[in-house]
Amino acid sequence: MYNNYIRCPNCGAMNPPGTLYCVQCGTPLTSKVCPQCGTQIPAYMERCPNCGYVFPRQTLASIRRTIPKKAMQYIQQTYVPSGGFIENLKLFYNLIFKPRGPIFNVSPQVYSHLPLSTIQEKGKYLTYAAVMLLIAVGFVSSIVLSQVPQVDILSTLLFALIPALVYLYIIYSHDRYEPEPIWLIFLAFAWGAVSTFFAAILNDTIINFLMGGFAGGAAFTEEPLKLLGVFFLATSPKLRDEFNDHVDGFIYGAMAGLGFGFAENILYIGRGFAGAGMFIVLVRSITILMHMFTTGLAGWWLGYMKMMGYNLKSINAIVGMVYGMAIHFIWNTLAYLGIVALLVFIIVGPAMLLKSLDILKKGLIDEYYWGFAHGYAPRERY
Repeated sequence: MYNNYIRCPNCGAMNPPGTLYCVQCGTPLTSKVCPQCGTQIPAYMERCPNCGYVFPRQTLASIRRTIPKKAMQYIQQTYVPSGGFIENLKLFYNLIFKPRGPIFNVSPQVYSHLPLSTIQEKGKYLTYAAVMLLIAVGFVSSIVLSQVPQVDILSTLLFALIPALVYLYIIYSHDRYEPEPIWLIFLAFAWGAVSTFFAAILNDTIINFLMGGFAGGAAFTEEPLKLLGVFFLATSPKLRDEFNDHVDGFIYGAMAGLGFGFAENILYIGRGFAGAGMFIVLVRSITILMHMFTTGLAGWWLGYMKMMGYNLKSINAIVGMVYGMAIHFIWNTLAYLGIVALLVFIIVGPAMLLKSLDILKKGLIDEYYWGFAHGYAPRERY
């Protein structure tokens, strides 16, 4: 069973082939390469003897105090997508909603980084993001002002933006080892916001026609639209090398969801503030978590497929999106239950945030074993 396994010199645990750090105690097991000069040195060294580069070191305890003792019982093959739709739905459920051990062996894609030429064009992408955000804010603001002319639109924008930025910070702060560039975070957020424009058109036409205005039907338009921007980041020839793994996928998905929720909240808060006051602000501060979570799940699957070495195609997005649409559909359907729905939202919304952080922590543990905490993470500081 343990052919080609690596015995830890510190605790004696047997580690799967290719593991960089012991699954039980985190001790380095092999050599590493200095990202500055390319010198190969023992993994335990903290400074390169050739150029003096100091390796950033973070302990496993900085993410979670212990690794499950059952970690060695997990077999890598159980984490590989099978290609079958039903099998992959089950795999997604097991990976997200059940306990799992670290994922040790992944595609070299996780170590890729943006080329200098793309980083030099970040101003262009920031401009695209700003334009999309202005379109989104202008669109929903015009609807609010046409329906409630007396509304204070600046206060409405502020009440919609603050919770979005708070959740954005909470999610982004968990991206420790290879933080995504702020300009791409802004791009994903802006896409989510502008997708409300297209969602409104589709909801008012196709969904109203097919489902008679049933609120649950919005899940079938809004989730694909939010994910479209995330899929672009994952597959664009210029940007895809920043979209490395499942952590990145969840981050970008969550950002797109928060952008959508921000724009949508302008509409709902503007319409309801005169009658409900700060209560509508509180409610909408919770409901935005649904958009963050559902698109985060779909993005997670895209990142997972990519880190497993798959060339992403549109069909690869379906598995994660199915879960996102199902949760979104149930959430919107519950709205018909009135006060009962409100009680459910108050409980389930924060639970989605906690589950999001749990997903990110598991991803960080995976990245730890790929060496991201010890200098192997892609470096894009030029």
